[in-house]
This record gives sequence, C-alpha cells and structure tokens, in this order.
Amino acid sequence: METNNAVVNTSGPELEFFKTIKDKIKSVVDIGCRENIDYFLIQPDIVYHLFDINPTHLQSITTKVGGNPNINLYGVGVGKVDRMDTYSTWSESIFRQWGSNHHQVQIYNFEEFLKNKNISDIDFLKMDIEGSEPEILSFTKVIKEIKYVQFEFGGTWDDAKQRPQPDVIYDLEEVIKLYEETHHFYYMRDGGHPLSQHYKGLLIPLTPDFLTQLLHYNTQGYGGNMIMINKKENYENI
Repeated sequence: METNNAVVNTSGPELEFFKTIKDKIKSVVDIGCRENIDYFLIQPDIVYHLFDINPTHLQSITTKVGGNPNINLYGVGVGKVDRMDTYSTWSESIFRQWGSNHHQVQIYNFEEFLKNKNISDIDFLKMDIEGSEPEILSFTKVIKEIKYVQFEFGGTWDDAKQRPQPDVIYDLEEVIKLYEETHHFYYMRDGGHPLSQHYKGLLIPLTPDFLTQLLHYNTQGYGGNMIMINKKENYENI
C-alpha cells in the first residue's frame, strides 16, 4: 500500500547512519517518532513500531502511513513503570512543563508492552524522548540483545533526575559501564555541536577524553545523539 503524500528526506546524520545499517535490520522501534517516516521511505521492506504521545504528531503520521501493514503506531508512552503522567505538547516532554498545553498520557512498562504486543527481535531502537531515554536504557535484558541503539543525550536527563524512576541510571558514564561488555558507544557527529568542528567521520568513538568534553558541553546546552553498536556486529562505516 502506498504512503500518502510522502517525500523522502535523505539528508542529515541520523538518516546517513540509518542508510549504513538498513540492509542489516528487519525491525525498528522508534520511540518519539513525531511525524517522521523518512526511515520507512528509505527502507520500506522492514517492520516499524512507532511510538508518540503527541496527538498532533499521531494524526499527521497516521495520514502519512496510509494504513501500510509494515507500520505499527502506538499512541502511548513507554518507560520504567506503568503510570499516568503529564505531557507538555509545547516542550514535547513529561519533565519540562512549558506553557499551558498539557494533557494526561498513559505510560507502560517498556518490556511488558513489548511482550503484550509480541514485539521481539528488535534490530534498531531509536529514542528521542526528552529525558525519558534513561528509563528505556534500564531494561538491560532487552537492550543487550539489540544490534543498534540510538538515543538522545542532553539537558533533559538532568530534568529527569529531579523525578527519578526506580532502578534507573541518569548518568551517561554509568550507562556506558552498564553496556560496555555488549556494545561499542559512539557520538553521532552533528554540525551544530562545537565538538564536531574538531572530529571527522559520522560516528566518533566515546573515548574517555571525548566523553569528558561531551559532558562539559552538555552543561552548556549542547546535547547530541549517542549510538550503541552491538559487539557482535561487523560495522565498518564509521
């Protein structure tokens, strides 16, 4: 089934990375997908599970996908524990409550939701959820089996620390230690980040020196995307 009125955007580091792995994966879980179906347009022959709790995004992406059987949409949040929470459509976050446009959203335990929906064998997990990334990263049994993980790291992690969930690590260094036996960690080069002026390549290894610099710039409001690549994978496009 064709996707309605869709034009593919092939530029940007996130899509460039996806193009290097698209032939190695069969399933994608995208949490905080917004209105984005560019990944599907690049590789339509795999299964996508798209999550978003912004009603405007959901309405838009529902129109775009045109009922395609390879795309599954979920208008709920996922995190560490089942709960109702307050979501700000202005900040697109449950931690930064900007403006007055708030509404209640259902959050489900990530691992249990996957089981209930028979979602297994995830090859690529992508997260851009404004501070909720640490909650998903706490599911070690799930994460350790995934080939490629992309997550946003920024100041919203500090916001989330003010309202922590049980057994969740909100420190990037500790997250790296948690998965250092199963995954390599990289920073996805971003032309808008000061560090990107000094390094070449799409993915920059998170050496101790680079990590120190990254954490420093994070305190100044510069976030970025982290990439985890399972050590079982032979990834050569760095």
